[in-house]
Amino acid sequence: MARPRSTEEKLEVARKVGADLVRQFGKKKYYSKAMINASARRQGVNADGMYWLYALYTSAATFEEIRQAANSDADYNALRIEMVHLIQSRRPAAAFDLSEADVLLDVLEIVLDWT
Repeated sequence: MARPRSTEEKLEVARKVGADLVRQFGKKKYYSKAMINASARRQGVNADGMYWLYALYTSAATFEEIRQAANSDADYNALRIEMVHLIQSRRPAAAFDLSEADVLLDVLEIVLDWT
């Protein structure tokens, strides 16, 4: 798969990479850039520059290292919130996956800090 262009393609990549991360490395709160890149490659995707993918699966500190190394202005919190919103908006409430609870709780903390 080439770089995802549509929202649906992004969501599909996020789902596949997330599932691969858990299969390959076990369930973790955060994964390294190398782990994400390896999982993305197994799914036929080059993750470099896909900051939205890193925002979903890395810690804020790791994301900041990735962002600085690439001299990017990508925003961890904004991308993380955007992706979680997209994920939740594309499925019925009954399909909520408890394995994503950590990400959702992190996003909730970010939102509460903004208020």
